[in-house]
Amino acid sequence: MPDLAPDLALNTWLLPAVAARLRAGNGEFLTELRPAVALFLRFDGLDYEAADAGVQLDGFVRWVQVVLQRFAGVLLQLTIGEKGSYLYAAFGAPTIHEDDAERAVAAALALRTPPPELAISAVQMGVAQGTLRTGAYGGTT
Repeated sequence: MPDLAPDLALNTWLLPAVAARLRAGNGEFLTELRPAVALFLRFDGLDYEAADAGVQLDGFVRWVQVVLQRFAGVLLQLTIGEKGSYLYAAFGAPTIHEDDAERAVAAALALRTPPPELAISAVQMGVAQGTLRTGAYGGTT
C-alpha cells in the first residue's frame, strides 16, 4: 500500500475515524458485513435558484454534520434531484458502538428542527437497523 500520509493533509474529505486509522499506520478497514443503523433525512425549503442557495445548503449540511458527530454518526451521502433532497447517515460504520440504534434515534430527534436561519421548512426522517457492508472500496486514486 502506498504511503498516504502526505495525501491525508490534503484530503479533508476523509471520515475522521478512517483518517485516524490511516495516520496510525493501521491500514485500510477490512471489508465486512456488520450490524449498523442508517438514518435517512429528506429536507425541503431551500430555493436552489436563489443566489445564496449554495451558502444555505452548506450551512445546513455543516449543522447536520455537527449533530451527527455528537452522536458518533457519519454523513455518507447527499442527494439533490428531481425527487427531492436527501441525506444518508450511518451509525456503526466505520466505528461500531453497542448503542448505535439509540444514538441514531437521538440524532434524529436533534435533527427534527433545524435552526430557523437555515431556511429548511420541512424534515422527514427514517431510521433502519440491519446488516451493512463496510470497508474500503475503490483505489487510492
